[in-house]
Amino acid sequence: MTEEKRVNITVIGMGYVGIPMAALLADVPNFNVTGIQRRSKRSGWKIDCLNEGKNPFEGEEPGLDELIARVVANGKFKVTDSYEHVPEADYILIDVQTPVDDHKIPRYDSLKDVSKLIAPMFKKGSTIIIESTVAPGTTDNIVQPILEQGSNMKRGEDFYLVFSFERVMPGKLIE
Repeated sequence: MTEEKRVNITVIGMGYVGIPMAALLADVPNFNVTGIQRRSKRSGWKIDCLNEGKNPFEGEEPGLDELIARVVANGKFKVTDSYEHVPEADYILIDVQTPVDDHKIPRYDSLKDVSKLIAPMFKKGSTIIIESTVAPGTTDNIVQPILEQGSNMKRGEDFYLVFSFERVMPGKLIE
């Protein structure tokens, strides 16, 4: 019998979209998931919380507490502030915040920063999935040039870049 290939997934941004997505993916056989979260004063505490198998949004999402506990206990999901696992990732999901300024203009600073960080690191054949809330054209006009320039690879030939819109429905994220 042949052993099935392990799929390595990195989810960047452990927020209301990233955590449930990472936990659900980690529950799939042969999927190993690494979450990346900045170790900031505001949200760095989530790293240790998640690695202990605890849901940082306790009780807000039915079934998520148990799912996180299970995938962490099974060794299928870990969280770090390091990007060291990006080079081995088959899929990279970007779930960072894209807030708007006082004039309701989206701020893509975090999205640009993460794109610049991973560009020289991801491997040929990787699929990069933008799940952050962005305006039409952002993936093609902002993220793609950063990734192509930083990686010296071409989208569609050397790597794949897609946008996956998210519709967050609190209380129903893992149904």
